[in-house]
Amino acid sequence: MEHIKDCIAALREAAPEIDIAENELMRRHTTFAIGGPADLFVQPKTRRELTAALAVLRERNIPFLRRRHSGQSGRRCLHECGCV
Repeated sequence: MEHIKDCIAALREAAPEIDIAENELMRRHTTFAIGGPADLFVQPKTRRELTAALAVLRERNIPFLRRRHSGQSGRRCLHECGCV
């Protein structure tokens, strides 16, 4: 999937330290341990990383899900490129 590699490259350029995983199982991140693999799982650690990631995803018209987890200060952006 070339568009995933392009997206990763753009995310790394915008925020070099951002955590990105391919084919991450969503069951590792849900209360009921359900969910299959997401093409990309982006986990920003700072506001700058979050802003940069959202800008890249919006610029490329890539749908994403933004969630705030209680007890954690960061946000996790879930993205399934298969939805594009």
